[in-house]
Amino acid sequence: MTGLVLKNVVEISLESCRCERLPPLGKLTSLKILKISSMDSLKYFNHESYGDGEDSFPALEILNFNVMPSLEKWTIVDREEIFPCLRNLHIEACPKLTEFPFLRTLEILTIWEGSNERLIRSVINVTSLSDLEILGSELKILPDKLFSNFKHLRFLNMSYSYIKTLPESISGLQHLQTLKLNYCEEICKLPKRLKHMRNLTCLDIKGCDSLTSMPANMGQLTCLQRLSIFIVGQDEGYQISELKELNLGGELSIKELENVRNSEDAKRANLKSKLDLISLNLCWSDSNKESIPKNVEEILENL
Repeated sequence: MTGLVLKNVVEISLESCRCERLPPLGKLTSLKILKISSMDSLKYFNHESYGDGEDSFPALEILNFNVMPSLEKWTIVDREEIFPCLRNLHIEACPKLTEFPFLRTLEILTIWEGSNERLIRSVINVTSLSDLEILGSELKILPDKLFSNFKHLRFLNMSYSYIKTLPESISGLQHLQTLKLNYCEEICKLPKRLKHMRNLTCLDIKGCDSLTSMPANMGQLTCLQRLSIFIVGQDEGYQISELKELNLGGELSIKELENVRNSEDAKRANLKSKLDLISLNLCWSDSNKESIPKNVEEILENL
């Protein structure tokens, strides 16, 4: 398979193959994309796959492991260069795989549901990431130091996960632009120091039904352009006026509007200036109907 006839092959996809080991694909000097899926018997991705040269997978940029129930070990041998160009790694439904080797050029990492918790914890060793997706994780509490090495991270998606909270260390991601937590139904609060993530342009928290309040001083996130939900509070720093200076667009749902006391409060949201909004959902709490003010129409007119 790795003879001269395949020397110009750029992409290979292996699906539902019943073999227990891979041919030395690392010899393919032009290979840029490798996708391996539903190989139920494959246990190891190791030296047998790399070939016997000094350089292995010299051009590989994208590597996908999908639905590999037996894959348990990915080892790196002592060579000068292995995966020198790898920038995109996708791992999905590999329940026995507990770690992956240090990949110095990796920029985009995706770990989908059905993967081992230890694999997720090993992410801390990757320092070059710009994009990280951990989807459908059953981890309820993330390691405190999980994000401590991600100085270049710009995109983080942890949607459909069972996490209850995010570690406060996430607020140290000063270059983060997009944070997605869609349908994390058990998450009950966001980091207190979220206001310090000044480069954040998108905070997507649709379906986070256990979330009861926003972090204080959301209005300090002056780069924010997408905010799917804002929960109005009563105290300073949590009120609807936090929306005033935010140039929001897209979809916005404002909840617990019973905490807007009067028309002056409503005006401070400055919604009329947010011309890029395409969908606006205004919600009062069903459980607190007695506290809904009688001047609802006046408040609506001034929002």
